[in-house]
Formats: sequence, C-alpha cells, structure tokens
Amino acid sequence: MEELIGAPLIAAADASCKLSMQTAEFIQDVGVNATTGELNTVGFSYKKSVTASDGTISSEDKTIKVPTLAIVNIPNLQVKEVNVDFEMEVKQQTSTSSKLSTEVKAEAKYSSTFSPFSASITATVAGSRESQRSTDNSAKYTVKVVARDDGMPEGLSRVLTMLSNIIVETDDAATVPDTEEI
Repeated sequence: MEELIGAPLIAAADASCKLSMQTAEFIQDVGVNATTGELNTVGFSYKKSVTASDGTISSEDKTIKVPTLAIVNIPNLQVKEVNVDFEMEVKQQTSTSSKLSTEVKAEAKYSSTFSPFSASITATVAGSRESQRSTDNSAKYTVKVVARDDGMPEGLSRVLTMLSNIIVETDDAATVPDTEEI
C-alpha cells in the first residue's frame, strides 16, 4: 500500500517542485538584468494635458518607468490537488479436508475332530468419515489522499506589491530608459 499511495504523491511533489523552479527561472530571466543584477524595466512616453491657472491647456511630455515583472503575468502554476483513489480487495481463503477410512477384518473357524461339523466365519467392518471446512475472509479498502497547495506565496505577493510601488513618472521624454526584450 505504501507504493500505491506514495508513488503518485511523490510524482505530484516532483511536478510541483519543477513548476516552482520554472517560476523562479522566469523571474530571473525576465525580471533581472543578467549583467548588472538590476531590475529590468520598460519605459513608456506619453503626452499629458495640463491646465494652467489661467485656464490654458498645454501638453507635457511624460515618461513612465515600470519594472517588467509588474506588468507581465508571472507563471506560478502549482499542483493544487492530488486525489489517489483506488480499491483494494484482500481475500484470504482457507480450505481443509480430512478423510478417515478404517477397515477391520475378523475371521473365525471351528472344527473338531469329534464332531462332523465345521464352520468358518469371516466378517469385515469398514467405515469412512470425511469432513471439509472452508473459510473466506475478505476485506475491501478504499483510500483517498488529498494534497493541496493554497495559492501564491506571501513573499512573491509582497515583492509584486513593492514592484508596483516603484513605478516612476518623470517629466523628461528624453530619459526613457533602455528596455530589454522579453
């Protein structure tokens, strides 16, 4: 039973580990510059309408610098549930049989030198006894094992919140940062 229950759970745990490593590799490859170790960012420039105190409307060039990880979907697939359902039937069957046979022979002869009569008696007694006993012990087991992973790790959630908070807006369109292809 250990193999029947354990093997699928171990396979699910291995798959979960591989999925976690894929998430970590994605964050490292997409979110961090391999050369500098700094966060990769994406820069956007746009025009923003500004109303002056005298009511005139003008436009200003603005740029925004966004960490790449804050705007892309980070693959965070995990094994959520594993059900191992099986039925196992254990049968124990015992059968015993015994046979007892007996036979008794008796023989008697009578003859006399003084009597003209003679007799001979032969007797056979036979007996047989047979008994059979059968026992059937059966049991059925149903085993259900559920393993669950309940969501995004708290640390990753906090990092994504911090990344969202460091989005920077500047007034100079010329300072749009270099972006790296994803």
